[in-house]
Amino acid sequence: MPIAIVSLASLLGCLIVTTMLATPTKTAPRYTVYRTPAFRSVAAEPSHAKLLLKSMPPAAAPSANNIVMMNNKPNEVMPEYYISASLPVASQGVVRIKMTNPMSKFRIYINSKSESSAGVTPLYCLEVNETSVILLNHNNDALTSVLASTSDRKAVREKNNDVYYWLSLDKKNSVLKYGKGEATQALTLLRYDVPVGAFLPDLKYVGLSVSDTKIMTKVLIYELPVTFQLPPNVISSDLVTLDDIENGLITTIGNLPTECQMLYSVVAGPNVVLQNDIATAIQLSLKSGELSKFLVKKAQDHKCKLTETYIRVTLGMDQGYSPGIPFVLELWPTGHNSPIHQHSGAFAVIKVLHGSINCTYYSDLNPAITTPYLDCNFPTGGVTYLTPSLYQTHMLKNKSTTDFCATIQCYRYASDDTTHYEYFDYLDDNNKRSRFAPSTDFTYTELKNLLKKEGLLKKMK
Repeated sequence: MPIAIVSLASLLGCLIVTTMLATPTKTAPRYTVYRTPAFRSVAAEPSHAKLLLKSMPPAAAPSANNIVMMNNKPNEVMPEYYISASLPVASQGVVRIKMTNPMSKFRIYINSKSESSAGVTPLYCLEVNETSVILLNHNNDALTSVLASTSDRKAVREKNNDVYYWLSLDKKNSVLKYGKGEATQALTLLRYDVPVGAFLPDLKYVGLSVSDTKIMTKVLIYELPVTFQLPPNVISSDLVTLDDIENGLITTIGNLPTECQMLYSVVAGPNVVLQNDIATAIQLSLKSGELSKFLVKKAQDHKCKLTETYIRVTLGMDQGYSPGIPFVLELWPTGHNSPIHQHSGAFAVIKVLHGSINCTYYSDLNPAITTPYLDCNFPTGGVTYLTPSLYQTHMLKNKSTTDFCATIQCYRYASDDTTHYEYFDYLDDNNKRSRFAPSTDFTYTELKNLLKKEGLLKKMK
């Protein structure tokens, strides 16, 4: 039987379970499994956001013409190693697995028992190989076991890369989905609609054909399946209309995790604004004053492009629950942008105080992934968010040619995260993964003092 050793640490706002796999021939390896609370959602894909990757249509029923040909050994089965963590709800949820440089095909199993199916007992099986991805209902190579498949190059196994592969079971809607990166509707690469009444019941146990922990490094289990794409646009519950609920174009803070709600309660109020005289002073200083000179020096010090710099103005002190000081006013000159980056596996809320900010979202922080799957623009007053498992990887850019942008960013680790990774990982100018510790360019008081010294701000605020 599998053995579970449970700790309270968490990197993604969830319970870490260090597991040992049941293995038929040798000592079981250890894995790290994260069980993540699911979000409540009222929304579908937002119309204001441009989806850059199309979701796959329902797969056709298997036939000799639309499936990938299998091995000619129909009774050959692959190994099944089962972890101690299981789906919270039978036949429902998502299993998301990080694979590092897999050199051969692998399979993910969802079974009704934590023991080998021997290729006979029905289960749901996902095979990912170099040329195709296949959904099966048995762990064998029989043509009759194939439910659906795709040879889309975006879907297949990647060598020399760290990639999350996920499988979603949705028993209520009788749908199986597969994708890469974040487990979202927009990143679905294969879908199969199970015939009504044929969805396999009582599937809870998660297994893999891989036993090497250097290859399979993380397993994340989500309670809810991939259905709607929770929009990145947050509005006050006071503004929600019946049409908003019907159309699913927005979400409210009540649909988001507690950590996001805590941050939102601080910055969402009507008085958290950038006053006009301060905004005017910042604009002038960014154009030809001390803030402009500061950015030139910052680009030289960091050996990066000038357009990849922005100013971090911190408010308050580091209270220990976030990567760096939790509240940061960021100033974005015209045409400036961040690199593609992540946020320490933390939660965040972003509010636009002046101008507008463009956000492009990526399935993961990976040198091979430079094409976003979602593109959104947030105007003054707009609010967005990110979580450890949704919208965690993005790039911000001020696309305006005439006005700067100011955003207030706030961060918070998951309540049960005892790791507190203190860095933001990003892709540098050489498309290499790097990291930086969130720092302070100015405090808010120092910024106002500088603007006053320049003669751009007549009195302190």
